Parts: sequence; C-alpha cells; structure tokens
Amino acid sequence: MSIAIPTYAPGAIASYTDLIAEIRDLLDDSDYRQDIIDRALRKAEAEFNRTLRVPEMETRAILNVTGELTQLPDDFLELRYIFSEGSPDAPLKSMSPAGMLSTYAGVSGTPLAYTIEGANLRVGPVGTATLEILYYRPVPQLSDAQVSNWLLAKHPDLYVAGAMYHLAHRERDSGAMSEWAQEVAALTGAITQAAARNRWGAAPLTPNGIQQVRGPRV
Repeated sequence: MSIAIPTYAPGAIASYTDLIAEIRDLLDDSDYRQDIIDRALRKAEAEFNRTLRVPEMETRAILNVTGELTQLPDDFLELRYIFSEGSPDAPLKSMSPAGMLSTYAGVSGTPLAYTIEGANLRVGPVGTATLEILYYRPVPQLSDAQVSNWLLAKHPDLYVAGAMYHLAHRERDSGAMSEWAQEVAALTGAITQAAARNRWGAAPLTPNGIQQVRGPRV
C-alpha cells in the first residue's frame, strides 16, 4: 500500500510536543501511546548517531594527559582531529593499537601519536601534554526536558521519517517500512552532502597525502 510522505520546512515542527502530535496525525490516531512513540524516537536517534557526521555534532574538549591512557569524554562518538597545545601546536598522528605498542612501549617523551582503545585515548611516547580534540557527539535526545535540538529545528522531516519507520516495523507494515526507510536514507544522504558542501565549498579538494607514524595500521 502506498503512503503519502509529507515534507517539512526547517522550523515547521518546533518542539517535542509538536513532533508527537505530528506522528499521531500521520498514524491517524490521536491516542497512540506516547511511550511507544518515545521508543521509536530513541531508536531513530540511535540510527542518526550511527549515520550522521555533520558540523552540528562537533564539539571541542581539552584532555590533560599524564600517562599512557586518558579517558575520552562521556559523549564521545568519533574523533575529527587532535593536536598537542604548544608553540606551535602539533597535530598527533593516528596509529593502530598494535603499532603504538610495538613502537612506543616503555618510551617516554612528548606525545607524537595516538590510538583509541574503547573509551580511552592512548598516546606515545608517554609524557605530560595538553591535548585539544574536536569530536562528534550524539544528537541530544528529545524529551519533556529537552523539547528541541538542532536536528529537529533544521530537519524535522528526518525525525518524522525515522520515528515512522520504527513504528511501521512495530506494526509489521512492510510497505510503510520500505517507504519510510527510503525516505530516511534519502534525507540522511542529502543532509550529509549539504554539510560537506557547507564545510568545503564547491571546489575540488586537494589531497595532502597519507601520513603514518612508524608501525603498521593493523
């Protein structure tokens, strides 16, 4: 069965309450349980956090390194860049965990390289440093306490499509699942492409070459 998928301008759905009302309207059920809609929204947000990497998700943090391992921020999703503060600032090179251990085990000095192990950052050589990182963090979860976020404000259509896909899955409506899944994929792709254009412009990028600190990335 074909369904009509609406489109929304930025700001068309101003709040979490408005989003719930819109989803109920699409379901044609003004009494559809909010706890079920909330579970669909949590699943949609988890998917957004897996697939979106856009500037609005970026934030900075300072890490004071005193040993091999330093805990990453609790909301860390993925690293964008890292450098050691100094005169001048010095970017750290990425290495594999195996390469780090084989190259820098027992070596002290100014950190030159890093690898990520679970929720920790490992540096080598081991020494004291102040590191600044730019990293991606999750989309803030919508709730009665968090009534809006940047994604709902800019792309309410993705929020609607994501929630409707998971609700269609719950209702075992394969036709609606397929159509909403296509909408989620199309919107995610369009948002990612727009973010890349805004970040880099229309000119082709100039490659800088591959740089690797000693040791294979395995």
